[in-house]
Amino acid sequence: MIRSIKTVCCAALFIFGALFCQINIASASQEIGAPTIIQVSHYELSKPLITGLTPAGTEILVYINGVYEGLAEVNAENTETDNFYYKHNAALSEGTHRIMLVSRDRMSLVLSSPSQEIKFVVPALPAPTLIEPNINTITGKVKPLVKGLTKSGTFVRVYIDGIYNGKTDVAAHESGTANFAYKPFLNLAAGYHFAQAVSEDSSGGKSEKSEIINFKIEQPMPAPTLFASEVNSKTEHNRPFIVGLAKSSSDLKVFIDHKLDGKFKAENHKSGTASFAYKPFRALASGNHFVYVTATDSRGKESSWSNIVFFNVRPADQAAPALTEEQPKEIEIKAEAEIEAEAEIMDLSEDLEDQEVVVQGQEDAFGAVEENGIAEQEEITDEDIKKIMEEDIVKEEDGKGSINESKQKQGGMSINLIIFIVFLLGIIVWIFWVNKELIKERRAQEKKETIPEDNQAAPQDNSKNNTLFSDRERRH
Repeated sequence: MIRSIKTVCCAALFIFGALFCQINIASASQEIGAPTIIQVSHYELSKPLITGLTPAGTEILVYINGVYEGLAEVNAENTETDNFYYKHNAALSEGTHRIMLVSRDRMSLVLSSPSQEIKFVVPALPAPTLIEPNINTITGKVKPLVKGLTKSGTFVRVYIDGIYNGKTDVAAHESGTANFAYKPFLNLAAGYHFAQAVSEDSSGGKSEKSEIINFKIEQPMPAPTLFASEVNSKTEHNRPFIVGLAKSSSDLKVFIDHKLDGKFKAENHKSGTASFAYKPFRALASGNHFVYVTATDSRGKESSWSNIVFFNVRPADQAAPALTEEQPKEIEIKAEAEIEAEAEIMDLSEDLEDQEVVVQGQEDAFGAVEENGIAEQEEITDEDIKKIMEEDIVKEEDGKGSINESKQKQGGMSINLIIFIVFLLGIIVWIFWVNKELIKERRAQEKKETIPEDNQAAPQDNSKNNTLFSDRERRH
């Protein structure tokens, strides 16, 4: 009985094993079709996008240059084939790369034969194109913006006069070509300069150097000089005259609270310097304000900012009485000069009502530099203005004591100089005295050494003389 049971179990196991092997052999003998690559494109300059078809129920293994890179995304459909796509996240280096795919059955994990090999070429990164500044650019700015075009998704390294100066942020645009602007971090001297640029992508690939662009930085345009604002009978308390001096026949732009308020042309004066008086286009709100002016010559060269003047507009009930006609004629002359200027400013009213223009890339009197490109509108609070005014007052108080401090420093320096000279003379005298004493000691020592030699030589001479006398006596 037991033997029969064992026989039955062995037979069952044999049959089960045979069936299992038959199933595996059948599944192994089942062929998995190779995937079909439809397209390999550049979704970025050095990153491929692969699309194609694979048999249903399979997944795609991606190999680049013989190295497994990952699985493709398969979209299952109720058909004999599924479509797939694969995005390579890492940027490939410049050159030719080999792409190959293999299908794998999800259940049996049986692999297909490799697909056809596709070559993917990563072209050399194109060099950027520099546009400005060029030889025709008229500028007196010591930090001119370097502008140009580069491949989207790259940043640009800028070289000025053959020396690396800095780099831009990554520039991107949907068109594939992006513009860039770079501001030198050091001031450039007046004269001729040249610039070059190199594009670089996220994988570290670099382009060749761009073509050289030459430009010239001229001597800066003289900036206007502003004086305290004035209110007289020809204006209102909330539209004070902005008065100052500027180069004759220059185009002036007036900025109040960082916003362009108007522009006009300075008078042509035989001295080369003209006075001006500008009345704000709109009535200013009560409170603290500040103003500065820029000048542009006939060739388009713009100056830096003038000195910044702070002023306060009081409420109407607290406003000071306007100056009468009996006030100094100098103010009246400036007001008359404003009449023509104001007539020209009125033509800008339509544009100024719709938008407010802010300064782009300027450098103010306190050394603050706006961001490259178009700067956002800035709002300066009353507290900020008070702080700046307090700093100016402190600077003035410090300046009053600078003369006395400089005199004290000069007096202290003269005393220290005299002490130092006396110290040097003392050292020189001491050196001479030491040398003199050493010479005396050497001479005394030489004398002591010569005296014993003379004493020894004298007895020898006497003995010789004695022998001579004895010989003579014997002869006699």
